[in-house]
Amino acid sequence: MEKISIKSYAVKHKLSIFNVVKMTKSGQVPTETVVENGKDVVFILINGYIEKEVQKSIVSNECKEP
Repeated sequence: MEKISIKSYAVKHKLSIFNVVKMTKSGQVPTETVVENGKDVVFILINGYIEKEVQKSIVSNECKEP
């Protein structure tokens, strides 16, 4: 599995950082918290299956918005 930062994930999927943080808090994407320089840093874990599921949910949410 690949680790990617929240900001990188937002840029990759053309989402706001706020929406990605909401997705991590709600459990829609798997995360891993790592302590770097005394701070907790959240990384999103990526694999093919998870990416497909997230893409489906993003597309369905965009279709629902007017």
